[in-house]
Amino acid sequence: HLLIKDFYLRSFKILTRKDLTKLLVVLIIQIGLSLLDLLGVALIGLIGALTVSGIQSQTPSGAVASALSLLGILEFTFQGQAAVLGLSAAIVMISRTILSIISIRRVLHFLSARGAQISSNLLRKLLSQQISVINQKTSQETLYALTNGVMSITLGIIGNSVTLIADAILLTVLFFGILIVDPFMAISTLFSFSLIALALYKLLHKKALDLGNSQAKITVLSNERIVEIVQGYREISVWNRKDFYASEISKLRFTLSRDLAESSFLPYIGKYVLETAIILGALTISAIQFIVSDAANAIATMSVFLAAGSRIAPAVLRMQQGGLQINGAMGSSGPTLNLIEELSQLKEINPLVESVQKFEYPGFRANVNLSEVTYFYPDENSPALKNLTLDINDGEFLAIVGPSGAGKSTLADLILGLLTPTQGEARVAGVKPGEAIAQWPGSISYVPQDPLIVNGSIQENIAFGFPVENLSEERLYEAIRLAQLEEFLASLPFGVKTIVGERGARLSGGQKQRLGIARALYTNPRLVILDEATSALDGKTEADFSHALSSLKQNLTLVVIAHRLSTVQDADKVIYLEEGEIKAHGTFSKVRELVKDFDSQARLMGL
Repeated sequence: HLLIKDFYLRSFKILTRKDLTKLLVVLIIQIGLSLLDLLGVALIGLIGALTVSGIQSQTPSGAVASALSLLGILEFTFQGQAAVLGLSAAIVMISRTILSIISIRRVLHFLSARGAQISSNLLRKLLSQQISVINQKTSQETLYALTNGVMSITLGIIGNSVTLIADAILLTVLFFGILIVDPFMAISTLFSFSLIALALYKLLHKKALDLGNSQAKITVLSNERIVEIVQGYREISVWNRKDFYASEISKLRFTLSRDLAESSFLPYIGKYVLETAIILGALTISAIQFIVSDAANAIATMSVFLAAGSRIAPAVLRMQQGGLQINGAMGSSGPTLNLIEELSQLKEINPLVESVQKFEYPGFRANVNLSEVTYFYPDENSPALKNLTLDINDGEFLAIVGPSGAGKSTLADLILGLLTPTQGEARVAGVKPGEAIAQWPGSISYVPQDPLIVNGSIQENIAFGFPVENLSEERLYEAIRLAQLEEFLASLPFGVKTIVGERGARLSGGQKQRLGIARALYTNPRLVILDEATSALDGKTEADFSHALSSLKQNLTLVVIAHRLSTVQDADKVIYLEEGEIKAHGTFSKVRELVKDFDSQARLMGL
């Protein structure tokens, strides 16, 4: 019970005060609709009592006569009274059903739209964080938390809670209405249905919670396995592990299908139990009434019970099914609730700003200054970088070299604002990197070793992140020239509109890297960071590219992380990183003199 209460509190916290007010209005409307139901049940009870009087050729008397007089039909014929009562009951109950459908539909649409807004807000908050926060979860966990998990909260928990409360209001109104007419029937009905509902809840709620939790975990895990086999197809094929992956995915999908089938079957248990309860209840109550009262009262009571039961049973069934769906949603909403709470404790590091295609950066000078920077990754005891001070001047070509794990990529992430120093300060153009990106979007570019290639055209990949309809052809073809892609594009029948396939399946490793370089140069940047970005290029292409970059030096600050030292032998300055510290800096030749391992590496490469 504490777990369920905790889930409720955490779920409803995502709604604003205005949202909660709207839901309260819906519940007030449901009270009015429940009164319509009560009126319909009363009219059906009158029909039952009137029918007995007609069969016995007696004139209606007592409460029946008072009710007919109130409705203005006491002087009507028996047939006329029955017709008016029947038509009125039908209109009232059908109207209630239609209005209830409209009300609940609007609530669900509202909650669905609210879920979309929450997903959008979560994504924006997540994207404003440093990369170490984003990398704490797998891509599939993040995807699930931003999509299915959000809808589990808004529709699964909150939506079902609203309908559950609405049905509880209906049952309460019907109970007190019947209590006035027949206390025995009201109490016996309440007791029997409550007992059934409680038994069903005890029997099924934990199973629904476990199934929801299991479905969330298996969905994420099976999606991760599918992505693994698609992305690592070559290695998996060479190792002959395709059957292993196929079997693993098959097991997960079969387990998921079993859980889904169980979740779908649970509501049917309540349906059949309640159908049986209605029949047994009607027979029992009518039998008791025939024993203790006359036929007119017995039939009237049975009519009221059946009419009320036609409303009570579906309401109890919806409540039971809603309870199961809530429990299932609680099990599957955990990743999203956790993400919401984790992000609520973090401030925005890099606020999202709209980027425009001006490609001009007045006031921006590509100076980079790091002062006594130390950085610890989360849950790590040793720093990735330690007391590092570095100045990169506007228009300078800086090379960062060193063994694997030295902290080269961490240094690049700090310059890019993807990480925030644990101690010390990083500045670009005199401000924090995130502020520089917000103030001069496009002035800084980055090229990884394995750039992201989307399943689109070459021009869409180069203008990645910009609307293709606003694409600048001048910048597009300038970036293509600098990235040494002209000859390759000339061989393609569709040129820049050629589709490259998912993850660039139709491109070689070198072509992917050149596409990534063209993307980085598309915005006419003033600071470019290349992280092993030429490792897949052949010698001639790399030399041509280096020459092209050298021609831009007066307008471009270039930071290159490289293992292939031929790329950086003409750098203005080289720093040698090891164990998170700068062990040597100076010209390429000077660093060779200072670092024996670096000199040996250069010799092996024929330099």
